[in-house]
Amino acid sequence: MSKTPLRRFLEESEQSAEAFAASHHFSPWTIRHYARGDKMPSFRAQRALNDATGGAVTPNDWLEWSSQQATKQADAA
Repeated sequence: MSKTPLRRFLEESEQSAEAFAASHHFSPWTIRHYARGDKMPSFRAQRALNDATGGAVTPNDWLEWSSQQATKQADAA
């Protein structure tokens, strides 16, 4: 599985999921799951992440990522 947009942002900004969550009013559990790709953020959460990252992680980034994951799964089948 490729890195999620949020995982790339956290790595590039050298932030832990916990630190990001605390400074942007998310639960650490939620940020860890979004970053690992275990859970796809709702559109509302995607907009909140867009705001929290200063536009570095957009809803379109999540759409592109999920499309790539679906293609990989289809190719593997």
